Amino acid sequence: MEWENNATNMCYQVTEATWSYITNITEYNKNKLLELHGTNSKFERLSWKNAATIRWNRILDPLTQRQIKLLSMKRHYALNDTQFHELQQLIVDMKEIFTKARMCPYRGTPSGTCELVLDPDALRILAKSRDYEEQLHVWKSWRDAVGPSIKPKYLRYIELINESAKQNGFGDAGYEERSIYELPDLESELSTLLSQVLPLYKQLYTYVRRRLVDYYGARRVKPDGPIPAHVLGNMWAQSWKNIIDLVLPFQGKRKVDITTEMLRQGYTAHRIFQVAEEFFTSMGMKPMPAEFWHSSLIIRPEDRPVICKSSAWDFCNGKDYRIKQCTEITMDDLLTTHHEMAHIQYYLQYSSQPLVFRDGPNPAFHEAIGDMILLSVMTSKHLQRIGLLNNVTDDYETNIDYLLELALDKIAYMPFAYLVDAWRWSVFRDGTSDMNQHWWDLRLRYQGIVPPVARTENDFDPASKYHIIGDIPYIKYFISLVIQFQIHESVCSAAGHVGPLHTCDIYRSTEAGKLLSEIMSVGSSLSWREVLKIATSGKSNRLDIRPMLEYFKPLRKWLEIQNQNESVIGWSGFNIEGVKLNIVVMKSNTRRTFMKAACLISLTFQNAAYVQIYKYSRIGLPENLYIASTAVCIAEAIKVVLSFFLMITFEKSLPDVCNFFYESVVTKPSDTLHMCIPAIAYVIMTNLSLVSGANLDVITFQIINQLKIPVTVFFSILFLRSKFRVLQYFSVLILMTGAILVQSTDIEDTVPKVIHYENFVSKKLLLSDKTLGIVTGLLACVLSGFSGVYFEKILKSHETTVWSRNLQLSILSIPPALIASFAKDWWQIREKGFFHGYNYVVWIVIFLQAFGGLIVALSVKLTDNVSKSYATSCSIIVAGVSSTIIFHYTFNYQFLGGAALVILSVPLYTIYTITFNEVKVEPVKLETEGRECYI
Repeated sequence: MEWENNATNMCYQVTEATWSYITNITEYNKNKLLELHGTNSKFERLSWKNAATIRWNRILDPLTQRQIKLLSMKRHYALNDTQFHELQQLIVDMKEIFTKARMCPYRGTPSGTCELVLDPDALRILAKSRDYEEQLHVWKSWRDAVGPSIKPKYLRYIELINESAKQNGFGDAGYEERSIYELPDLESELSTLLSQVLPLYKQLYTYVRRRLVDYYGARRVKPDGPIPAHVLGNMWAQSWKNIIDLVLPFQGKRKVDITTEMLRQGYTAHRIFQVAEEFFTSMGMKPMPAEFWHSSLIIRPEDRPVICKSSAWDFCNGKDYRIKQCTEITMDDLLTTHHEMAHIQYYLQYSSQPLVFRDGPNPAFHEAIGDMILLSVMTSKHLQRIGLLNNVTDDYETNIDYLLELALDKIAYMPFAYLVDAWRWSVFRDGTSDMNQHWWDLRLRYQGIVPPVARTENDFDPASKYHIIGDIPYIKYFISLVIQFQIHESVCSAAGHVGPLHTCDIYRSTEAGKLLSEIMSVGSSLSWREVLKIATSGKSNRLDIRPMLEYFKPLRKWLEIQNQNESVIGWSGFNIEGVKLNIVVMKSNTRRTFMKAACLISLTFQNAAYVQIYKYSRIGLPENLYIASTAVCIAEAIKVVLSFFLMITFEKSLPDVCNFFYESVVTKPSDTLHMCIPAIAYVIMTNLSLVSGANLDVITFQIINQLKIPVTVFFSILFLRSKFRVLQYFSVLILMTGAILVQSTDIEDTVPKVIHYENFVSKKLLLSDKTLGIVTGLLACVLSGFSGVYFEKILKSHETTVWSRNLQLSILSIPPALIASFAKDWWQIREKGFFHGYNYVVWIVIFLQAFGGLIVALSVKLTDNVSKSYATSCSIIVAGVSSTIIFHYTFNYQFLGGAALVILSVPLYTIYTITFNEVKVEPVKLETEGRECYI
C-alpha cells in the first residue's frame, strides 16, 4: 500500500509537470519537468530493483504475482548508474538531432532559407506534391539530415541496450522487448499473420502501382517491379491514403467528407467533443468527468506556445483525465476526438485497478480500441444517424471507394508495421554490419519498396523514423491492427449487426458497450490472451487475421478483377533489369553471397561423395551388409543433435530452444501438421532412394536421379507460383540432355575382378532388380521435388530460421523413419541387431546424409530449390571424375560434351534469377535540365 501511494503521487507529479510544459513551453516549466524526471527515474529504478529480487513465480496469489512480474519487466534498469545515464543521454541526443534537422527547399536555396522541418513541411510536400523531382528532393534531404549524424550514437545505443537485456537474463534486447507479450514464439506467429495478409496487400499494391505508372510513366515506376519509396504520399511509404486522388476508382461518386456540413451546422470544438462523448454514453459507458471538461485543452491558445499533437492523459489519481488537441472543424478532427476519447474511456474503466494494472494487457490494446471505435464512426450509416450526412448512397461503388481508402491506410501499413521491429530485432541479434542494406532488403521483401536513389552503408535510413531512434518498440502497431478487427467483429456480433462487416455501427448498442466495458475494466490484471478471449466472447485467445480479411473481402474481389490482366501480382524487381529501371543502386551483400556459394559448393561435393561412398558401402555378401533403413533413422537422430547445437550456438539459449519446441510442436498442431508433410515425404523418399541405389549401378542411378529437376520446377510453379522464362525452361532441357549424355556414356567395364572391402569379397557390384531400382528411383524423384518445394514454402513464408525449422523437421522425421525401418526390416533387425554390419564406411555414409540434409535446407533458404537441383547436377561431373579413381571407369568425348551442356545450362537459368541484393549496378550520371540525376 505504501508503494502504491508513493507511485501514484510520483506519477501524478510527473504527468502534471509534463502537461504544464507542453501546454505552456517555457524554460521554467522545462527545468521543472527535467528535475521531476530525474526523481522519477530514481524511484522507478528502485522499484524495479526491489521487484527483481522477488521470485514472483513462487507467490501464490495470482494478482500479487502478476503485479510483481510486471514491475520486474522494466527495460534498461539493470544497467549500472554510469551506463544507464549514458543510454538515456544517447536517446536524448538522437531525438535532438531528429527534431532540430532542417532541409532546404526544392527550387532555389538563398542563404538562410534552409529551414524546412519534417512536420509539417516535409510531410505536407510528400502528401500534396505530385512533382517527382520535388518529392525525391525532400525524401533524400530528410535522410541526409538525420541518418549519418545519428548512426554512431545508434551503434553505441545497441551495445548498451543489449547489455541491459543480458543482465536481465535475455539473449538480446529483442528477446526482452518481446517478453512483454508473454508468447515465446511471437516472431513466428507474427510472421504467419503477415503471410496471411500479404496476398491482399499485393493485390492492393498491384492496383496502386498501375495507377502510379499511368501518372508518372513506366520510366519512373516499372509496371511489374518495386515502387520507388517517395511517390506514395508518405515519408516512409507506410500509409498511402494521401494519394487517394490518384487511385480512387470511381471519381464521379460523392466522396464522404462531412467537413462542409459541420461548418454549415455551426460546429465548435466543444460540440465535437460532446458528439464523441455521446457515442460512448449511448452504449451505456461512462461520461467524461467534470475535471475533463474543466482541464482539457481542446483549442489552440493564442497567448502561449504549445505542442498541438493530439493525446489523451491519465493523471493517475482516479479523477483527472484530459485531452490535449488543437481542434479544427474538420472530419479528421472529429475522428481524432473519438479516438482520443476512447483512450479516456479506457482510463475510466480500469481506474479502480491497482496502479500497475492501469494499462492495456499488452502495448497494442489501447491503440486497437481507439482505432476500432473509428470503424463504426467512419461509416455512412453512423454519420447519417448523427445528422452529418444526408442522401446516403449505399451502393457497390461507394463501398469500394470507402474500403479502398481505408485499405490505403491499414492494409498498406501492415508490412511496414511488421518490418520496423523485424529490422531492430535482427540488429540486436545479429549485429550491426550491413544495417542499411538489411533495412532495404526488408523494405523490398515485405513492402515491394525500393530507394529512389543510391543508398550505401554510409547512409542510415532507419533513423528517418522517430520510433527507431526514440527507443520506442513498433510491433504494437502491427498487433493493434490485427486486434482491432477481431474486437470489431465481436462487438458487432454483440450489437446484433447483420450484413457486411464494414457496414457495422455499434452506436447505441448497450450490449456492445457492455462487452467493451468488460474488456477495458480488467486493465492489465489479466494476460492479453485472457482478455482477447473475453473480447471474442470466448471464441479465441490467439491473434487472428481472418476478421480483417473478412472486412476487406469485397475490396479483394474487386481488386482481383481489376488485376486479372496483370502479368505480375506484387513485384518482380529481383533482377538486373528491375534494378536499373527502378533507379536502384545497392551494394552487394558480400557475406550472404559467400554463404550461398559455400552452400552450393558444399552441396555439390556432398552429393558426389555420398553416391560413390554409398555404392561402395553396398559391396559385399547380402548376409554381411548393414540394414539400410536403420541408417536413415540414425542420420535423422544426428540431424536433431546438429540442429539443436547450431540453434543454441547461433540463435537461442537452451531455455529458448525448449520453449520454441513446445510452442511450435505442442501448442501449434496445424504448424506441426504442415511440417509433418515434408518430414514423412522425405523419409519415404530416402528409403526409396536407398532401394534404387542398391538395385542400380551408379550410372543408371544418377540418370534417374536427375529427373527430380523438372519435378522440382513443376512443384515450384504449383506451390510457389514461381514464374520461369522460356530460356529457363530451355536450360532445364539442356541440363537433362547433358546429364543423360554424361551418364549414358558407354563405360568400359574396367572394374577389378576382386574388390577388397574390409572382410567382404565380391566379384562384382551386386545388382538384383533393375526394374525395381528404376521404379523406386522415379518415385523418389517425385517425393524429393515435392518435399523440397513444400519445405521451401514453409521456410520462406515464415520468419522462423532455417535451424529452427530443421530441428522441427528432424524431430518429426524420426517417428516415420523408425516406423518404416521396423515395418520393412523387422525380422532382420530382430535377428541381426539394429547396428548389424556397421563399420567406418557406413558411418561416413550416415554423416554425409545428415550433413547433407542441413546443407540442403540452408541452400533452399538462401537460394531456391531449383538452384539446389543445379548444384546436385554439377555433382555429376565430380562423381564421374571420381568414379575413374574409385571404380576405374573411363569416359569419352560423349561424357565431356554432356558435361559441357550441364555447365552451360547453369548460367542460362541463373541469368534471370539474380536476386536484388546480389546485384551492384554503378550509377550513370546524367544531366537533366541542369540538375544531376542517377540511373
